[in-house]
Amino acid sequence: MPNWILKLARDPLTAFFAASGLIFVVYAILEARNSDPVYLSADIRAGLIENFTALQGRPPTKEEIANLENDFIAEELLFRDALDQGLHMTNAKARSLVIDDLRGQIGGRPDQPNEADLLDFYVDHPNLYRTEPAFSFRHVYFQTEPEDASALLQQLQAGEDIPGDSYWQGAEFPNFGVSVVRGMFGQPFIEALNAAPLNAWTGPLPSPRGWHFVFLSERHPPSLAPFARVRSQVEGDYMRAAVQGAVDEYVEALKDTYDVEIDRD
Repeated sequence: MPNWILKLARDPLTAFFAASGLIFVVYAILEARNSDPVYLSADIRAGLIENFTALQGRPPTKEEIANLENDFIAEELLFRDALDQGLHMTNAKARSLVIDDLRGQIGGRPDQPNEADLLDFYVDHPNLYRTEPAFSFRHVYFQTEPEDASALLQQLQAGEDIPGDSYWQGAEFPNFGVSVVRGMFGQPFIEALNAAPLNAWTGPLPSPRGWHFVFLSERHPPSLAPFARVRSQVEGDYMRAAVQGAVDEYVEALKDTYDVEIDRD
């Protein structure tokens, strides 16, 4: 190695400038990360809507889409801030873990509500405590589509009994909630029940399990559950809402630190 290089390496000024350069590079990397906007792409947004539709059996409303967007932005902001605070970890669940950790630090443990607080929350959020719509029906089941379906339907409508295949959950479904029926028979079956006449045979309706002649006896609308029955749920919801309120305020403050962009194209 040439002597001039050795002398330069031993020079204190060389070490100083090298350290300064390293600090500058690290600072530039951190600044670049912080200046990158929070970006909700059109593809990710479409995926959020698709997942909601698959879970709920219907497309989201405009308000629900806005909530999906806000939740995504909130999690991204919380994730970045958690990284800045050194909460990141290296396992596959790092993102969820650090976000949950930060949420816990922000929200803490809310004060225990009294009975009046819980009643106020119950009254202010009635939709949280309504039962879901339900159906009461019975069916005659066939594993494969019957060739003489029209004739069989006429027999049922005339009050005759017809033999079908054995169904593992039986023939009677009294007051079964929409989500349970959807899980067993699929969303098209729900739509067919909503359109079917009451107290009359219809079908055969297809499902992933086969074909069903259905006698729909009642549609049960949602109803508000009594406070006493759902009190423990109300208390849990109250505590979660208190924590979420603190997190929402924190996220709003983070929006002053990070740019936020949403691609709705």
